[in-house]
Amino acid sequence: MTQTATKNPAAAPEMAAQEVLMALANAGAFGSGEHGAINSSGRSTAVAKAMIDIHEQLTAYYRTLPGAQ
Repeated sequence: MTQTATKNPAAAPEMAAQEVLMALANAGAFGSGEHGAINSSGRSTAVAKAMIDIHEQLTAYYRTLPGAQ
C-alpha cells in the first residue's frame, strides 16, 4: 500500500479503515462478477453491509490506540 494512514492508524482512524477496505476490495476479498460474492442484489446488499460493519469496527478499534485523535 502506498497510503500513509495505515502506517499510523491512530492519527487518522477513518482514513486507515478506508485504506484497509480498499486493499481488501482490490485483493478480491468481497468477490465480483458472475462467480463472486456480489452476483445478485441480495448478495450485493450483504457485502455492502459487511463493508460498512468492517469500517465501523476498524475505526472504533483504531480510536482506542495510543495517540488516537
